[in-house]
This record gives sequence, structure tokens and C-alpha cells, in this order.
Amino acid sequence: MEKNANKKIKQRFLPTGERMSLIGKSVSHVFANTFRFGTVIEEKTDNIWKYVKINWFDDESYEMDKQRVINLRGYDKYSDWYRIDKVNFIDVEKMISTLNKLETSTKRKKVLTQHQQRTYFSRKAPPC
Repeated sequence: MEKNANKKIKQRFLPTGERMSLIGKSVSHVFANTFRFGTVIEEKTDNIWKYVKINWFDDESYEMDKQRVINLRGYDKYSDWYRIDKVNFIDVEKMISTLNKLETSTKRKKVLTQHQQRTYFSRKAPPC
């Protein structure tokens, strides 16, 4: 098992021994069924783990919930640092493309469903 751990550690480094920077990378995180999106602005290493600080965009839902929990508990347990295995590094262009396909598919199904309803209700009822 220790060999696998060492192999994973070595994979985090470039061949020259320099560390690959994550600053500027796009990330996502799911919090209470809410998608959060942001950009890495800082990074640090603690023991063998890399942590990142993220600039989140349109994050009002998270901030409101965080403040509510702080008020209920009486203390702030939240950290600005995320271990890299707790966030997802994303390809923004690929994600937008996929979401556009989903939107097109959803619209197509909605139009088809409306057409099916009109066709069904426009038929004359059979005589009794």
C-alpha cells in the first residue's frame, strides 16, 4: 500500500521536480444540492496534501447558509482552504457544451410532449 501512496505523491510533481501550479484552474463543488463554480487563487501543501483557496462566483446561497449555521452554532467551523480531492477541476468549455446539449434536448422533449398532448386531446372521443 505504501508503494501506491508514494506513486500518487510522485504523480503530483513534474519530471523536473517542480510542482504543477493549480492557480487559475476552474473548479466546481456541490454544497447542499447547489453547484458552486470558482477559480483557484492560492495553493499550499500540508504534509502530502495540496490545498487550494478558491474565488467562488455567484455564491450567495452558500454564503447565506454558512452565515445561518454560524449564527446557530455560535462559531465558524468553515475553512477557506479545500483539499484538492474535495473539489472537481473542470473544463469550462466542455461543460458549457454539455449543458447546451442538455438544454436543447430538454426543449425538444418539451415541444414533443406539448405536441403529443394536443394530438391526444384533439381526437374525437369514440361514440358510446
